[in-house]
Amino acid sequence: MNFLSREAAKDRVKSILFLMPCHATPCYSTLHRDLPMCFLDCLPSEERGVPDESDHFTMDPVGFTEELANDWAPLSHIVLFESEERALREFLLLHSFKEVKGFFLAHFKVACDLQSSVVVYALTGSMRYVLMALLFELSARTSLASQGYRQVLLSLLQKLPEDPIVLDHAMLRASATSSC
Repeated sequence: MNFLSREAAKDRVKSILFLMPCHATPCYSTLHRDLPMCFLDCLPSEERGVPDESDHFTMDPVGFTEELANDWAPLSHIVLFESEERALREFLLLHSFKEVKGFFLAHFKVACDLQSSVVVYALTGSMRYVLMALLFELSARTSLASQGYRQVLLSLLQKLPEDPIVLDHAMLRASATSSC
């Protein structure tokens, strides 16, 4: 949170989504800024055995975040545990977020099986960066589907659409075509 506090003092933080339980970070007591912040709800259900929002995220990080992304307001930062970051990396890159900082949290998993490292992503606004990051990740893969997706990304890089919706649609089509 000290990192986000320093960034907020430089007016680089507009809003934060914490993809972790509400008790995992000190938030306002460290941030010292009145910024919009969202957390995964971890209040217990009145019905026994009904998972809370935090449980849903832990069970399916990508599916939960995709559903959440349909309704989220513009975010400048996303904070999450490293274990979930691995599953969400491609999703975050596709939505123009890049990793800006990683933090050590504990030598071992702590309460509620929380992870030992925290990662902060920031909105880049640069689709060119996103495409380059995806190309870099695909360079290690040799499947025909990956090669096809890589070619589409290269062509998008050469003529980057101005409209992010057009670009998003083109990338979704490319990923659907390459996975067939």
